[in-house]
Amino acid sequence: MKILHVNTYDSGGGAEQFSYDFVHFSGMDCRLLVKSRRTSSEKVIELPSSLLDQSLSLADKVLWKAGIKKTLRQIFSLGEEFNFTVRKLREMKAYREAGIIHLHNIHGGYFDLDALIDIAAEKPIVWSLHDMWALTGGEAFTFGDENYRKGIGTTPYDYAYPLYNPLIDRRQHYIEKKKKIYKSISRNIVFVPGSNWLRECLTASSVYDHSMNVKMIHECIDSSAFINKHGRRWETPRVLIINSDSPFKGSDILDFVFSRIKGDFDLHIIGPPLRTKPNSKKAVYHAYMNNKTDLCNLFNEIDFLFFSSRAENFPLTVLAAMSCGVCVIGSSVGGITEQLQDGNGILFNPDNPEEAINITKASLENLHEARKTGEKASVTVKTRYDVRTMYAAYENLYGEVILKK
Repeated sequence: MKILHVNTYDSGGGAEQFSYDFVHFSGMDCRLLVKSRRTSSEKVIELPSSLLDQSLSLADKVLWKAGIKKTLRQIFSLGEEFNFTVRKLREMKAYREAGIIHLHNIHGGYFDLDALIDIAAEKPIVWSLHDMWALTGGEAFTFGDENYRKGIGTTPYDYAYPLYNPLIDRRQHYIEKKKKIYKSISRNIVFVPGSNWLRECLTASSVYDHSMNVKMIHECIDSSAFINKHGRRWETPRVLIINSDSPFKGSDILDFVFSRIKGDFDLHIIGPPLRTKPNSKKAVYHAYMNNKTDLCNLFNEIDFLFFSSRAENFPLTVLAAMSCGVCVIGSSVGGITEQLQDGNGILFNPDNPEEAINITKASLENLHEARKTGEKASVTVKTRYDVRTMYAAYENLYGEVILKK
């Protein structure tokens, strides 16, 4: 059974890592089709570009040089139309030979929504949901806004990826279109949210229909690549933060908390420096890491991961840190709450930064207890969130889909 995975890219964030690892390490016969290829893997195929694609790409480069850092498709809300997706797919051997089409992120201006209808008429679809885009008018996350539940396509958050403040706002059109399409193809598609939180969002959304097949499978990591080396014997607490200019990642929380906490601790920072000077004993900066070995080594050199995201599904970074024995102090959003429940970490309200300060200070003062939390979390990941369990669940799902066909 050949599986063709489809994602925007093959390297980048969590969805990219998920789909790339699935194709390369699941042991199943998979290929990965992407809008734009970033690796040299022979299992990754780039979607062919049409003359229109090439023309728009040239125009986008001109816009970028002019300081307009978004595409023409984004400006006019045409990301889900006029990509000629089905025609491109039918020309590809990998698509023709595939028994199942496994979708991941299809936002990013390369995949037509109407293509779902044509694909579902030819092949069964499994769609792993890594964010809220499939449920909304176009937002990847809605930051708690519940308009998507009411069938209202607009929120105040059109500035973030993948919308970027479109000149023409067509979100109402798209949320209504998604509802119609999902209902029309419900017999030949399975939606797979990667957390219980996202499953609840989907089933409560306006696009959901009771005829839709929804199966939650947790996103997981290779716990054998992120091992706990049990070497934490230093006396000064070490905290790791990941800074980013993405509105999803809560950089403002990092600035607020670590400019105000005073204590004897070392702060490790992945990404750019904070806007305000941290009050830590020592600050150590690291570049972004894609190599699992390097990331595992870093996690084993710290006690805490302070994870400040304002929007997440089921972040693999949190699971990787937990697997290495790190005590995660995480914001209570999305699937993070599920990951850190039952004493596997510490949660704070991202809308209450004073609470985050108090929790972090108390944790730094109780290093022994924090390390016990990290040890517990490491065991939890190995028993509950290991990727081998996830692959087995997907393989079973593939079998069910093929039998149903």
